[in-house]
Amino acid sequence: DMSPKVDQLLQLLANSRVAASQVALYEKSRAQASLGRKLFKADDPSAVERWLRRGADVWQRDSAGNVPLHVASKEVAHLLLEECGTAARVRNFKGQTAVRHLISLGWEVAL
Repeated sequence: DMSPKVDQLLQLLANSRVAASQVALYEKSRAQASLGRKLFKADDPSAVERWLRRGADVWQRDSAGNVPLHVASKEVAHLLLEECGTAARVRNFKGQTAVRHLISLGWEVAL
């Protein structure tokens, strides 16, 4: 049995290599990965729309296992949901879904 901390550490290490591996395997380009990372700090909906048109990776993960929708502002969350609504059910390493974040923004979410 692995302790929870060891398991979490292994998840973090594995996840930090996912984007690099996807680029190496040509599953996504460096530009898609780079634009995906920008989505985590995005607050300008027009910039997000441009990045999404250029192929920003909405499934990009951060070190906590979040996808951009986990941390998005209300304006940006709307765009991300339009691009990929299924991301709302993705769980981060704490087991929290992006739906939880949307509810904290005041959204009424049907579960």
